[in-house]
Amino acid sequence: MKTTTHKCDRCGREGPADDLPLYSVTVQVEGSYQPDTVLSAEWCVDCVSSKIAGWVTGVRPAPPDPKPTPTIDDVLREFVQEVIDETVGARQDGE
Repeated sequence: MKTTTHKCDRCGREGPADDLPLYSVTVQVEGSYQPDTVLSAEWCVDCVSSKIAGWVTGVRPAPPDPKPTPTIDDVLREFVQEVIDETVGARQDGE
């Protein structure tokens, strides 16, 4: 009995063909001054769904939570710490 093993070109995951279906991902670039370029790779379903499923289905994963906006207290605390660090550094350099 022969077994075919597939390997994802993106993540490198390997497995039997029955357990790891691969999808052909192709990008073609056409230009007026250069010959056409065609790039192709075989990706597993996880790589396809994580990278390009939003383009195909219109459903994209939720964006990560944005960093909270710093409060005025946070900004002032950071500024005062920078001034202290610069002052202490200048004193140590001058000694």
